[in-house]
Amino acid sequence: MKNSLRTYRKRSELTILDVAQLMGIKESSTLSRCERNRRNPCYKVVFVYHLLFDVPIEKIFDDDVKIIFNELIKNIDPLIEELKKQGETKRNNERIAFLKAFKKKDINMEKTISIYANLVGFGFVIISSRGEIIDYGIVSYRSVRNEKCFRHVKKIILYYHPETIILEDYKYTHKSERVKNLIDLISNYNNNNQKIYKYSREQIRQTFEIFGARNKFEISRRISEIYPQLKSKLPEKRRTWEPENYYQGIFDAMSLYLTHQYLND
Repeated sequence: MKNSLRTYRKRSELTILDVAQLMGIKESSTLSRCERNRRNPCYKVVFVYHLLFDVPIEKIFDDDVKIIFNELIKNIDPLIEELKKQGETKRNNERIAFLKAFKKKDINMEKTISIYANLVGFGFVIISSRGEIIDYGIVSYRSVRNEKCFRHVKKIILYYHPETIILEDYKYTHKSERVKNLIDLISNYNNNNQKIYKYSREQIRQTFEIFGARNKFEISRRISEIYPQLKSKLPEKRRTWEPENYYQGIFDAMSLYLTHQYLND
């Protein structure tokens, strides 16, 4: 099976000798043959690279995984027909439902993370290439420190492995230095050669003005119409002296994503 072990190791600072030493191997020749696809790696090698370099196992064998996945998809319909011929039972209906759900799976689906840094921490959304929300949330701390925030950002990125990261362009804004530094930390973090895009509040405003939304409240309301699952988090209209709603960061992150989609469509 063709693998990408060498590709992911080379993105780190470790040499093949370092990895061999960490594994307790005296000679690195076996690892070298595995990396150069002259030998299939054993499960220990695969798990070591998975743990060391934060790469999903399926990404290590990306090409073969896609071939196997396509074979599975091809064989689903014949199996469903066979189950139907056996007669309608609760067990067969459950098996057919499982197979149909699996058939909808998109192994090549790319993911985008949009992150909006703010005074409490940051809001984020993970969106699929089909424009569906995979995950969203607010990460906040009583004592906000960038070390904690950035550690959490890395955790999310390493879990979802997004191909694209979207951030706010803070140029010409009155953001605090801590928020600016957090944006810079995320921007300079490139775990897997992700594409990074930045958009200013002015670009967001101009994009949503086209759709009749002129302020944060109207933009958030418009977003909740596009993504009804966010309606329960929709902030009420804020008075000037009131603090920003806890969930506003989710809508700010989503506004960055939708601006990105509009400007790159």
